[in-house]
Amino acid sequence: MSRNKILYFDMIVFSFLAIVSEFLGNYLLNFMNVGFCISFASLICLIAMIRWGAIGGLTYILAGILMIFISESTMNDFEGFLYYVVANAFVAFPLLLWNKRNRNTLINKWYKKILYPIICLLFLSIGKGIAIIIITGEITGVIDFAGSMLFTLVIDIILLFVLSHREDLICDMDQYLITEVNNRAEEKKNEQY
Repeated sequence: MSRNKILYFDMIVFSFLAIVSEFLGNYLLNFMNVGFCISFASLICLIAMIRWGAIGGLTYILAGILMIFISESTMNDFEGFLYYVVANAFVAFPLLLWNKRNRNTLINKWYKKILYPIICLLFLSIGKGIAIIIITGEITGVIDFAGSMLFTLVIDIILLFVLSHREDLICDMDQYLITEVNNRAEEKKNEQY
């Protein structure tokens, strides 16, 4: 299977999971009247970005599009688009800055598994804060959003630690595919002898 087919498949699956997670989180919170719920959309996005780079942030953007329609906020469509879509795109900035470097190094040490989600949350908080400033004029949006995401951040870090023990689940897919191609070429070469 080609890189692009794998990328498209991954993005469809991860986006679907992020959208379902946001929907269930919103449904449980607003319609089932539970006092607390958590969405795994941010974790799914973090994994997708390790696998594919900044394009993995698309999973969080698509989940944000759903939130425009199902959120019970008083925002108009432009404000909802700004807060749930444009601001969600900020989560991908760390990977844009990381560029073409091997993304496996983002999670190969224990402290990187902690720093990577924190840095992504900070960028996401900056995006949400800018959106809140534009929408309401309040300047505390960055701190408010970051504070509201602290529990989710802790859960994301714990799950990154657990899931990173599963080989080839959280990995740089570009590096993985290069290794696979090289391994297959080596196997064919060995078969010829």
